[in-house]
Amino acid sequence: MSTKNLSNVLHFGVSAYNQSAPVINLTGTYSVIYADPPWQYDFAKTNSRSIEAHYPTLTLDAIKAMQIPVSDDAVLFMWATAPKLPEAIEVMRAWGFTYKSCGVWDKEIMGQGYWFRGQHELLLIGTRGSVGSNGKLQVAWQRSERSVYRERRTQHSKKPGYYYELIERMFPNGNYLELFARDRFNEKWAVWGNEVETTDATGGTVLSSVTAEPVNVMRKVLSSNPPYLRVVDLFAGCGGMSLGFQNAGFDVVGAFESWSPAADCYAANFQHPVHRVDLSDVSEAVSLISPLFPDVIVGGIPHMDFSQGGRRFLGGANAAVTMSFAEIVTKVRPRYFVMESVPRASKSKVYAEPRQLFKAAGYGLQETVLNPSHCGVPQRNKRFFCIGCLNADDNFMSFFDFMPFFNFHGKSEPKIAMRPAIEAFPSDFIWTGGEAETTLMAQSALPAKMAEFIATNIYNHCVVSTASPKELRAIMCNIGKGRA
Repeated sequence: MSTKNLSNVLHFGVSAYNQSAPVINLTGTYSVIYADPPWQYDFAKTNSRSIEAHYPTLTLDAIKAMQIPVSDDAVLFMWATAPKLPEAIEVMRAWGFTYKSCGVWDKEIMGQGYWFRGQHELLLIGTRGSVGSNGKLQVAWQRSERSVYRERRTQHSKKPGYYYELIERMFPNGNYLELFARDRFNEKWAVWGNEVETTDATGGTVLSSVTAEPVNVMRKVLSSNPPYLRVVDLFAGCGGMSLGFQNAGFDVVGAFESWSPAADCYAANFQHPVHRVDLSDVSEAVSLISPLFPDVIVGGIPHMDFSQGGRRFLGGANAAVTMSFAEIVTKVRPRYFVMESVPRASKSKVYAEPRQLFKAAGYGLQETVLNPSHCGVPQRNKRFFCIGCLNADDNFMSFFDFMPFFNFHGKSEPKIAMRPAIEAFPSDFIWTGGEAETTLMAQSALPAKMAEFIATNIYNHCVVSTASPKELRAIMCNIGKGRA
């Protein structure tokens, strides 16, 4: 198994569906349809921010053209975000339903958005045929269900189990089918989608005709859902660390960068907020970061005072931010943190004090020096990483031993040069500012592929550390057989 393919192993495939309408190979018809269509959006600034970074999507025409195995008398519960409300109504009509009402899921925390940063999703209700208290499909009106339900969102696009229970309460005698399913809620439900084996109401498996990449090993063997991890990036620069974690499937919810040219560049490439804050004021930083509830805090420490060209190990202004980073981490207490610097930093007195602070706060530390050329980057300037995990032992990431680096079979530069530094970013990355500023930003940034490698190993640790013994054996068995 190569690290290059690791994100496909740990996350479901992200190749697009066929844009013709997929076929639902289920026998019989269903009176209660629950659907979360994979809507396509066109506002993402970069590929890494697109919906396809999380799951495959379908065009509106393809969704409308689907032949749903629905009864003459039926009800449809369909999810839509506010921008997709007109399209959702179109789909509802195309499937033969008439819109009746909607409920609101308050996710408690904000997501992305254009006019507003979305904190809710809509569950539309439509009917066809005879549905009601005296209809052929009867509704249990004796229970009055509220229209707004509040529960903190978790994994991208995953909906609360509450809504399955609500639907079963409202239609206790229904024949249930979930479309675009991720998991089977219980034995009452038939499911269809590219992330599950299509299963009818009796539990029989039917192969889906949707074209998608194979279900990854980790997700397939875990009985629980994959972890959903929120990231905050400190000293973010133009965004190399954020981009790598984002590409690995993490949800970067905020960044902090006080240098205006870098903050402007970051803002041009990411949709989440970038805070232009001096992180030397630890109290203010903590007050801004804590409400974001990060699972991971990452940061590339400015290198000047550690490098050969600077005042090595003397603890100048840039090196002092190492202590600020440590104080912020130990006060916010995320599950993981990642601190990146130059190799010489690991032996410095400047690093020794923050390291003691991490240990006193209960973090196990994985300290390692990585060569970028081993992570797919045409450079050889090594980087030092201190990765912390709360309540873990030191050297907790044995993954570094059995998940080998993938080699970049191209020219490797002995030092950062303008051209390979720029080429470490995707071709659609937007560079703002003048040539000198762009050069400095590119040379200072952590290559996204290095960050993605670190992020993937953190994801692996999170999965395996929470897996049951049976699930862990299945994971290792599949890896050993080369199925990953």
